[in-house]
Amino acid sequence: MHDHALPWARFNNPGYKEKVCHKCGTKHTTTKTRPVCNDCYKTYYR
Repeated sequence: MHDHALPWARFNNPGYKEKVCHKCGTKHTTTKTRPVCNDCYKTYYR
């Protein structure tokens, strides 16, 4: 696996908490199962 792989990919843990939204880049707690902040979720996925 590459060194730049995301922690959830390295540790095979989809619940691993990250600190940034993968859509807009703002600081927000995200996981592999929900990689976007609430604002992006409401805007793009509802």
